[in-house]
Amino acid sequence: MVEPEYRDSFRGFMAGGDVALIRSIEKFEDREEYGRRQLRDLGFVDGDLILAITEGGETPFVIAAGEEGVKLSPSRKHYFLYCNPDETLCRLAERSKRVIENDRFIKMNLTHGPMGITGSTRMQATTVQLLAAGLAIQHHAKPENIQPSLQRIAKYICDDCRFDELAPFTTAEAALYRAG
Repeated sequence: MVEPEYRDSFRGFMAGGDVALIRSIEKFEDREEYGRRQLRDLGFVDGDLILAITEGGETPFVIAAGEEGVKLSPSRKHYFLYCNPDETLCRLAERSKRVIENDRFIKMNLTHGPMGITGSTRMQATTVQLLAAGLAIQHHAKPENIQPSLQRIAKYICDDCRFDELAPFTTAEAALYRAG
C-alpha cells in the first residue's frame, strides 16, 4: 500500500516496546509519561507525523504520545484513531476529551458496533484501525491512490470473499459456547 520511496520513513512503537509483543507488561499503557518519553527517544521532530491508535480512545500512553507529537511537530496535523463514540469518551475521560477537542488532530472515530465474530474486541478494532491507518498514510503520500485502493478492497469483500464457507465454523463455535 505504501510506495517504495516511503517504506523506510515509518516507525511503529507500542506501549512496552517489542518485549510487550511476547509478554504483557502490566500497567505500562496506563502511564502517560512512558508514551511521551518513548516518542522523544525515537527522535520525533518537527515535520514528523504521528498516528495515535487506541482501541477504546482512552489509553493514557497513546494519548500522551499523541499530545507530545503535537508539541514536537507543530507544523502539521496528526491523527487520532479510536473506536468509541466521542460523546461517551468526552463524558468519561478528560484525557480523551483533550484529544477529541484538539484541532491539531485529525480524528478518525471508527466506532464499529458489536463484534461480528466472537473473540477479542481488540481484534475487530485492530482490523478496522489498520485499514484506516494505511489509508491515512497513503493519503499523505499519494492522495490520488485512495479511491482505487478502496475500490479494490470493496471488490475483494463483495466479489472474492467466501463468507458462506465460514458459516459452519461460526455455527460450531456458537454450539460450543451454548454447551458450556
